[in-house]
Amino acid sequence: MSSTPLVLVTLSILLVGLLGAPQADFRASDPGVRGGDPRGGGAIAGLTAAELQLWVVGLNAFSRVEEVPGGLGPRFNLDNCFGCHSQPAIGGTSPAVNPQGAMITKFPGNVLPPFITEDGPTREARFVNDPGGNPDGGVAALFTITGHPDAAGCELLQPDFAGQLARSE
Repeated sequence: MSSTPLVLVTLSILLVGLLGAPQADFRASDPGVRGGDPRGGGAIAGLTAAELQLWVVGLNAFSRVEEVPGGLGPRFNLDNCFGCHSQPAIGGTSPAVNPQGAMITKFPGNVLPPFITEDGPTREARFVNDPGGNPDGGVAALFTITGHPDAAGCELLQPDFAGQLARSE
């Protein structure tokens, strides 16, 4: 008889004793805007000249606002990376004012999903199931370029956020 099951049970009992029993009602919570050293977000020390140049190229791409003619779309969560990752410095967490609210003005074919708030974190959506009831879990983009003057002919709809929220209750 193998001692592996006994070792695993003993280890499980020790972990529950140390960490406590798993919480069945655990829910993720937003810790809010990250504080910290405002000097964060820079290149790490010790990079070669070529590595530093590559880092600067990446920083510029990360900070650029994308436009429809330049390649944004057809579905997206925000029109730049920095908007979601700016606190306390480039590459950090959500800013205190959520930039996603401005997307409905810039892209008039959209409505603001009910879980996006001005003072809440920037978000992406993941649905438990797709509209056909099959397991999903992939990232569903919040907005489309539909209605933008440079997106003539685009008729993509946003996901059915209200329907998805109703199914999850």
